[in-house]
Parts: sequence; structure tokens; C-alpha cells
Amino acid sequence: MKVINTTAKRKIESLTKRKRVIQGGTSASKTFSILCVLIKQACRKKTEISIVGETVPHLRRGAIRDFIKIMIAKGIFVPARWNKTLLTYQFANRSTIEFFSADQEARLRVQEDRSCSSMKPTTLTLNHTTS
Repeated sequence: MKVINTTAKRKIESLTKRKRVIQGGTSASKTFSILCVLIKQACRKKTEISIVGETVPHLRRGAIRDFIKIMIAKGIFVPARWNKTLLTYQFANRSTIEFFSADQEARLRVQEDRSCSSMKPTTLTLNHTTS
């Protein structure tokens, strides 16, 4: 699988404001494009990124599956760095991407002091903090 530079990905990369709204229909590559941008950021600079979905099963079928596909396609996925229990991936530069569900209220409260982008059941919430 080759990761393609789509119109959605180019538009997302061009956004510069703290809060970004990504709109589009079903199969508009929103999740995939957002993940590509976040992976690129995590590779470049040590950062903590949280991706929040409605439920863990929803995350597993969507954002996590896409995340692993992208990482494998780019040739940077290291299975030993993927924690299946905590749903976290740690990059070589110590950046971390974590996945959790909105029904985990305790984890959501911890995220309140971090920047956040939200998505509904067909979307994902993104928290992004740089060190």
C-alpha cells in the first residue's frame, strides 16, 4: 500500500490555527489524512498525541487500523514499540501517540490541559502536546 498525498491531506497540512475543523463526507480520507499529518509531526519532534474515539472497538476498526497501515506503508512500524494493551505507540525520538475512548472519563479529564480536536462516532479526537 502506498500513502498518497490527497487533496484532504494537503488541506490539513496547510491549516495553521490552534483549532482546526476538518469536514467532509464518508470516505473523504479525513481520518487517514489526519493520521498521516500526526505521524509526520511525531517523527519530526518529540510530542505526545492523543487520539480519542467514541469507543475502543470503534477505534480498533478505524483509526488504529489506519494508523498501523500507514506506519507499515511508510516502513517505520516497529511492533515492539506498539503497546496493544495501552494502545500506545512510542517513536524512536520518544514521541508518543495514544488511542483511547471518550467513555474513559478519567483519561479525558487529564487531557483538559492539552490542546484538543474532536470528532463524532465517524471521527476522532486529537490531543497534541509538544515537549
